[in-house]
Amino acid sequence: MNWLTGLFDDGSGVREPDATTEFETELFTTLVKPRPCDRILDCGSGEGRLARALAARGQTHVSGVEQTDYSFGRAKRLALRQGLNVSFSKADPRHCPFADESFDAVAMLGESFARPNDVRQDTAAIAEALRLLRPSGQFVLGVADGNWRRKHYQPDSVEILADGFIYRRTELSADRDRLITHELVAEQARGVSTERVTVERLYGALEITDLLRRAGFDGISICHGMPFQPASADEAKKGAPRLYASARAPASRRQMIFPRPVSRSRPSLTLSQAS
Repeated sequence: MNWLTGLFDDGSGVREPDATTEFETELFTTLVKPRPCDRILDCGSGEGRLARALAARGQTHVSGVEQTDYSFGRAKRLALRQGLNVSFSKADPRHCPFADESFDAVAMLGESFARPNDVRQDTAAIAEALRLLRPSGQFVLGVADGNWRRKHYQPDSVEILADGFIYRRTELSADRDRLITHELVAEQARGVSTERVTVERLYGALEITDLLRRAGFDGISICHGMPFQPASADEAKKGAPRLYASARAPASRRQMIFPRPVSRSRPSLTLSQAS
């Protein structure tokens, strides 16, 4: 079992509010401007919120990749219940079961990016997105604003659940590049049900731009936005402003580099051109 499977398979992971889904779907369509027939991949799709939202808007070739049993199963059930034509695959986002140049656009807006304790895993995820894109295809990446998180993280917080709570104790690593969180999940019926440690790597706009450029992307731009306003200190972790990077695959495959993967209100957007 890897870190991500253990984090989300019990259903206690991050579940984004509807306002976030609406915001990110609108952002994706604004940046990519997909045609109805374009092949789109929601990579690290979780419960398939973006994939399902795009299909509901009329996109006819939408796929999702999710590696945890819980989220994968829930994504399939929700798409079936909503009558949406979305194809979900259970796989590691860094090892997707698709051929080269399978998609016109790839989105990676979930929680899988920036969570491994090894930056090479994030590099591998970006390289996989590039491999899957046709020449000049579009990639959209979302991640919490690391500079904001570094300054405003909550050392101690409690999130109230319907039948219990999650207690989190968070500290900044010595190199200031990571947030290390110790979580304790307590349920009324079972008492303490889960204890775990998660690590979040902190990326700013410059670091994300550098990762994308090193992978071989061009046309890189960064959007700053906050999907929803936290109502309390308990929501500060989820309410961190996010960075959304848009990048384009090279027009020629000869220019592409494929490193081997390692085994509530709508805000205004500020768009800055990085290259």
